[in-house]
Amino acid sequence: MRSCRVSTEIRSALIAYGLAAVLSAAIVTWRLELWDVGLSIPFRYGGDAITGLVYTKAMLDNGWYTHNSYIGMPTGWVLYDYPGLHTIDFIIMKILSVFLGNYALLVNSYYLLTFPLVAISAVFALRQIRLSYSSAVVAAVLYSLIPYHFMRGEGHLFLSAYYIIPMAVMLAMQVGNDSEVWRSLGALRSLFNVNRFRLLCSVLACALIALADIYFIFFSIYTLMVSGLSATLSKRRKAPFVSACGLIVVILLVSTANHLPVFAHSRAHGSNPSAVQRGPREALRLGLEINGLVIPMGCQGIPTIDQVLSDHRVAHRGRRLNPGNYLGLVGVIGLLILFVEILKMGSLRRSDSRLRQLSIMNIWLLLLATVGNLGYLFALLVTPKIRAYDRITVVIAFLAIAAFFIVLDSLGKRLSRGKAGRAAFFLILGAFLVTGIFDQTAEGYMRGVSNVLEYETTKQQYKADAAFIRGIESRVPKNSMVFQLPHHPWPETKRHKMGSYDHLMAYLHSKSLRWSFGAMRDRPGDLWLRKTSTKKVNKMVESLCLMGFAGVYIDRYGYADSGEKIVARLRGLLHQEPLESEGGRLVFFQISEYSNVIRNQYGLDEWERKRAKEHLQLSWRRGFYGMEKMATNSWRWCQPCGELWIHNLSDRTIECTLVMSLGSPQSHSSQLVIDSKLFRDSVELSREPQLLENDMVVPPGDHVITFKSDAPNAARKGAKRFCAFQVIEPGLSGVHWCTREKNRTEAQRINGA
Repeated sequence: MRSCRVSTEIRSALIAYGLAAVLSAAIVTWRLELWDVGLSIPFRYGGDAITGLVYTKAMLDNGWYTHNSYIGMPTGWVLYDYPGLHTIDFIIMKILSVFLGNYALLVNSYYLLTFPLVAISAVFALRQIRLSYSSAVVAAVLYSLIPYHFMRGEGHLFLSAYYIIPMAVMLAMQVGNDSEVWRSLGALRSLFNVNRFRLLCSVLACALIALADIYFIFFSIYTLMVSGLSATLSKRRKAPFVSACGLIVVILLVSTANHLPVFAHSRAHGSNPSAVQRGPREALRLGLEINGLVIPMGCQGIPTIDQVLSDHRVAHRGRRLNPGNYLGLVGVIGLLILFVEILKMGSLRRSDSRLRQLSIMNIWLLLLATVGNLGYLFALLVTPKIRAYDRITVVIAFLAIAAFFIVLDSLGKRLSRGKAGRAAFFLILGAFLVTGIFDQTAEGYMRGVSNVLEYETTKQQYKADAAFIRGIESRVPKNSMVFQLPHHPWPETKRHKMGSYDHLMAYLHSKSLRWSFGAMRDRPGDLWLRKTSTKKVNKMVESLCLMGFAGVYIDRYGYADSGEKIVARLRGLLHQEPLESEGGRLVFFQISEYSNVIRNQYGLDEWERKRAKEHLQLSWRRGFYGMEKMATNSWRWCQPCGELWIHNLSDRTIECTLVMSLGSPQSHSSQLVIDSKLFRDSVELSREPQLLENDMVVPPGDHVITFKSDAPNAARKGAKRFCAFQVIEPGLSGVHWCTREKNRTEAQRINGA
């Protein structure tokens, strides 16, 4: 009898999951008019959507997305300074890639898959908080179709994959209920014990959360902490808080393990705090406005209402609200229910414990995310790297929709005592489903993904860019490197009309070329690209030839004069007409012939010496200040401890001599110790600068030289800097390639050390 009930429950669950997934997928297909678009061309082609496409193509080309040997040349693309490790998303995409080999098809398919995945996850979570199957299915479908999902679209592909959120709320509800799962750990005796099984499910859910987007991890931890604390205070039991801490520890442990490659990269290559710069003020600019949750976009199909709503979407500070934050009609009603529940809490009247929990979580989420609240304090006191608090909409939407259907479900239980009552309840559910669909999938929200007119424009631009890149591939040898102008570092840098990631479009259409854009800010590749791009055109092209680049790619949108100057100078230097894209925005010059000319001018030996020198880069890191100049002298100050990194960008060992003068303006002498795997030395610092010349054999890769001094501060009183000593006129001399035998011996010595 018991097994019969279990099988019936499993069958009902599978039907509910399948129905929610099918309904969600069918509605998306209908509202996006997918029969009129080709899935092999991305829905979005521009802005932040480019990064999702590039990550996916990098995974297909290189096995995983954190490294890419086709962009960021001459060093390649390494993502660890800007991780955002969306591991769970890429695991799913990796599985899909077995069947889908085209990156655009894979991105489109995964985005569409997020709708049924969210619906299935929501049904599971809502069933755990005791919603009926019918209410859970309708609520899950509406939750999968919130405007957030469409407005984020492929522009924020991994934020659209919010199927983790229902699991996080479910765990928080279990913690708030003082679930026996954690209280009875000592009584577990069998692997199939119910409590142990639930515990394992909870741990698995935490592990999945830890592999998701960093914002989802942060919101989940916050929600668990709020639920645990509130339950502990109200019930005067420590178990809920202990349970919350246990779940949070699991999330943090798995997330830390997931980020171990990031820590290893930082240890091996030094930290890079300038890669991604954030400030507390961004938490204000990207915070949540409550009126944005309840005011529609103004595209519901009734002109007068649409105009009024559109006018009201301008905030009191003149900031236009994010249309993707709108919760939908059902969500707005649910939000009001949660507000009313907060007001009832002090009364003697008993209310649904589920609503109490949801209302507590909701009010604390609003206190965190609303402009100027706890999120801003967190950015000031802890870290500003969590800044876009309006992304919490996806959590609030689930709470609000769940609250609405908890109330509706209670009504349904009263109505379901007879056939007519059950029919009426199902009609009410259907009415809210249909109303919610049209409300949440209005045309304006669809533009966050695609519509037929926009898609046609996207398709034309996509095919035009593909044709231009094919033209470049036909002009240069396979695996050639192409230098992209104007130079700007990855990530998040715009120039004039050019977007932050527009240079990456070239890689998307390329099959055999390697591109310069994508080098991480202030890493060796970016430093070389930055220095080279600022040279005069003839010297710039010479450096490119020495490094092995075969062409120059120019995006006119990145220049105030639409690139007229740089194109004219390259045309005059190279004596060739460039290849231009349709519309003339993109320009390409081949430089292979010019490379042969200057190689013949220098002769083979001098050419090779120049090549070796071009591949060596110095990077003054922690402890060193910027270069200062006066007349013909140049120097930089250093704190008591400093790091100089030497980067060999080639795959061969290079011999050179590091030349610099070291001194301190103090009247008494002090000691400076220099240590590295390349050489060790010590200098007696004094007013008279001491010339230092050290021979080095530099294998490929990054090598750090540390400076440690006991010199006192030479800065004037009141200065913020600590100036211990000066490095005067630093540079490299006698640079040349190492012999093969010496190369092998030195590599063994360095690795052994």
